[in-house]
Amino acid sequence: MDHRRNLPPAPPDAPWVRSDRAVGNYVTQLLHKWDTELVARIRSELPADASEGRDLSADLRRELWAVSAGNRQEIVRKLEAGLRNDLVGVFKYVTDWKQTMSDMAKKTRQFSWLVTNIGVLDGNASPTRPSTTTTRSPIGGDNTMSGDGQRWSIDRAQFGLSAEIPAAAIEFAPVSVAGRGMCVSANWPDCAVDVTLGERIMADLERWLVQLAGQS
Repeated sequence: MDHRRNLPPAPPDAPWVRSDRAVGNYVTQLLHKWDTELVARIRSELPADASEGRDLSADLRRELWAVSAGNRQEIVRKLEAGLRNDLVGVFKYVTDWKQTMSDMAKKTRQFSWLVTNIGVLDGNASPTRPSTTTTRSPIGGDNTMSGDGQRWSIDRAQFGLSAEIPAAAIEFAPVSVAGRGMCVSANWPDCAVDVTLGERIMADLERWLVQLAGQS
């Protein structure tokens, strides 16, 4: 969506600012809500002492897959709706983003955690020209060259967010490459999440994801 029409003219003391040459990456969000009965049922299946490192039960795995399927449908409907009834639509009414973010930093966080960048990358790219020679690329993929044409591929992807103070306390970013695997990273501000707690959360998440992947 082109927001250049919403940008104000460049100030006289900044003649190098040209809205027609500016590029920005705007993101939106989707809130998922779960009823208290569902949350209580899932919590009852978890060990009271997280240090036990207990595996997910079969009943809990089925519950999580069912919830995930529902969340996926919500994402699909959101994508189909585009920017209708979306937060991005009110961006043009914000006259001072710096002040807006400063005000948000003084308020209680709306979310404890968020998940972003869900999706799968197709790591294979078609060569620009017919290829005959294959070499190993510096990042671990295959580079197929012929003349000035080349072919590249992605073996592994990782995504991270800046730990914004107004944002969620901990942010998860799972990224997958088709036929390769998934990498899950997490970011959090030191003032919001203790490092030991964050590392324990990631250890539990890794163990549970391995179990869920084995069932899929």
